[in-house]
Amino acid sequence: MNKRWMLFFFIFILWPHTVYADGGGWLVATRRLDGQDDIWAQPADGGAWVRLTATPDDERDPVWSPDGTRLAYAARRAKNWDVYLLDLRDGSETRLTTDPHYDGEPAWSPDGTRLAFVSQRAGDLDIFLLDLRDGSLQNLTADSPAHEFSPAWSPDGRALAFISTRNGTGDLFALDLATGDVAPLLVSDGEERHPHYLPDGRLVLQRTLGRETQVGVWTPETDTWQPLNLVNTALEPAVSPDGREVRWLEPRSEAATLMQARDVEGRTWPERRSPPMPETVRGLAWGTPDETLLRAYAQTVPPLAPPAPQSDDEPAEIVELPEFSLGIPYSTVRLSSKVAESFRRLRERVWQASGIDFLVDISDALRPLNLETGDSDYLSWHKAGRAVDTLWDIGWRGRYAWLEVVREDRNGEVFWRLWLRCRVQDGSCGEPLTEQPWDFSYAARWELYPGEGGAPRGFLDGYYVDFTTLARDEGWLRISSYEDADFDWRTDKNALEYWHYQRTDGLTWWAAMQELYTPEELQRWFDWPHLVERAIPLWYVRAKAIPVPPEMQQTTTWYVLDR
Repeated sequence: MNKRWMLFFFIFILWPHTVYADGGGWLVATRRLDGQDDIWAQPADGGAWVRLTATPDDERDPVWSPDGTRLAYAARRAKNWDVYLLDLRDGSETRLTTDPHYDGEPAWSPDGTRLAFVSQRAGDLDIFLLDLRDGSLQNLTADSPAHEFSPAWSPDGRALAFISTRNGTGDLFALDLATGDVAPLLVSDGEERHPHYLPDGRLVLQRTLGRETQVGVWTPETDTWQPLNLVNTALEPAVSPDGREVRWLEPRSEAATLMQARDVEGRTWPERRSPPMPETVRGLAWGTPDETLLRAYAQTVPPLAPPAPQSDDEPAEIVELPEFSLGIPYSTVRLSSKVAESFRRLRERVWQASGIDFLVDISDALRPLNLETGDSDYLSWHKAGRAVDTLWDIGWRGRYAWLEVVREDRNGEVFWRLWLRCRVQDGSCGEPLTEQPWDFSYAARWELYPGEGGAPRGFLDGYYVDFTTLARDEGWLRISSYEDADFDWRTDKNALEYWHYQRTDGLTWWAAMQELYTPEELQRWFDWPHLVERAIPLWYVRAKAIPVPPEMQQTTTWYVLDR
């Protein structure tokens, strides 16, 4: 028996596939639909999501109260992030914090009398403790100039685990509430996030080590780590109320997220617990709300409006956008008419959100059909008029860059998230940045970390706007960096592509090209001899849906070899 069949036999025949019971209760999470964050809940044993917030504002970080009658969360009302409380018994919403600076990430104490939350009111992110009985408030990490966030209560309510950046990375610490003592729990070269205590004192959390982001169980006594996900990137775990099951989110593409589940001991095979969700999902939490109250309240929340019918029957054409600039004298930004208005909307949304007119100047848009360079894709979406490249850099203000780029490894690929520093830093714009921006400087790329493409350059204070999320709201998606043998982002900055965004509307590249160009134009530049001459991989030709000759339709050869 060869090794492949031995592995198959072990995984699917010998591996224990116990069908375990659901942990009960309800999941709650933030789902981003129609350009805003709302809170939704779903029965843990399956069923439809129900909407819990339907305001024009963003709501995030939901968590059920221990008695199941209330929901705490963060909401941005009147340009200010605060912690709120929803009472399922009467549908009332209570604002718990009023500071003009960011407040969020609430966490209930086991007895339901206190809320830990995160605030930037002291200049950096700190863990605060709010007593719901008398309204008293205490900064638990006032002595630390670093960021502290993601608070998690111990089962006995005597300690809080949290993430701190005081050692240069996001590490796991614990604070004794009786003495105020802070002790490290898990310090590593990686990044820890989203801790949750289990009843026996172990912790479930998210860890990024190298290029892998895992969800797993860490045992403090033995300093052992047991990952629960086997493949793919795993994010934001949630633990069942009985502490026996863990669920997490897996981004499978820029347009799909799955929910996976596994028993906390890792005895079962990871099991998919949701179909692909096209929207962004975050802030997953698990609890035992009063189902009667929950369903009665959900009946009062307006349902999500159906998508507006698309009636764009006008033929596509190349249009000029004179209000934008390519930064080259006498140049004009041109795009397909099918995406031009969405790009205009994106510019306005980014400007209003950050105070920076980031997209008024861009570095690339429509490209000529015959453009061919060593550092560009011959079959680029730019040629379909459906891609733009932002500026690589927009300058600095003191020691802060206006544009920050954060690395995100997703299932073996490297993506980048763009953050714009708010022009106003009073808490009325954006949110704190809890990830380290990337250092692309010459020293980082070639002297300090040669062959690694740079390195994280430290945590920043202040407020930032997530450009990548706003772009996604308007249908503009990022792409991953290139890691080809002769075109690798770690050694060639042109391969980074963090500046590239494209809107495909579900079309194949060839269909998008057919919207704009005549068959004769496409034949001239993309016929079979042209593709063969450029040695474009056959799999890539097929991925672009370009017609291939009959003799090549059944072949499994990856590269075009007939020269």
